[in-house]
Amino acid sequence: MASPPDAYEATYNTQAVVLRSPRERMAAYDHELLETGAYADIEVVCGNRTWHVHRAILCMRCPWFDHKLGPYVSKPSEKTTIQLKESVEHVEWLMGFIYTGVCHPPQLEEEEFFFTTCIALYDLGAKFSLVELVDHALALLETHCSRQVTVFHDMARSSPRGFVDHEYLHGLLAGLEIAYKHELHRRRVRRILVDFIYLSQTWFLNSQPFLDYLHKRPKFGMDLLCKRTILIRPGGDFAA
Repeated sequence: MASPPDAYEATYNTQAVVLRSPRERMAAYDHELLETGAYADIEVVCGNRTWHVHRAILCMRCPWFDHKLGPYVSKPSEKTTIQLKESVEHVEWLMGFIYTGVCHPPQLEEEEFFFTTCIALYDLGAKFSLVELVDHALALLETHCSRQVTVFHDMARSSPRGFVDHEYLHGLLAGLEIAYKHELHRRRVRRILVDFIYLSQTWFLNSQPFLDYLHKRPKFGMDLLCKRTILIRPGGDFAA
């Protein structure tokens, strides 16, 4: 499957597209500021990378940075430095989203990494209090799962005892492992994944790695069982 064009290139390359709205023009200018570091008064350092960024943009769009930087305004000749412990790649996603409102890492196009990438975006949004990024990650996950349920149901008509592709299953189990690592976090992610697996259970129950995972994470199995209990009335009929 051919990968879609880079989100930044497709949206912000003013030579390639016509920017019609003020919001699009602002995003293009902000992307250029992020790329060039012009007029920057903040340095964000992670690993061997440094981003030259802007207090006004960070504080206005990200509550975490607003709290971190506070009301202090440095002198024009000074730059405030912030150290982040996330991976360089994740900080790249974070900065891109803050400046442009767009975040579509290439890993989202790979079956093996789709679920873990969605969860990484969700975690970034949660940590940095970016509600928009949290919602974006959940929307990506929910849209994918909804489409995949339809795919599985269509395939079931010709192959009732089908098996899930190994690479896809590996990616899903990796996502589940992260989602269930800390039970007090990522509840909204788990809800989407449990709904998806419940609606596609015929396919997953034919997979030994999936059955092994059920034994490994009893909380996940309990969530699936609760889902079934909720959807079935005491008389045995499915609830609408």
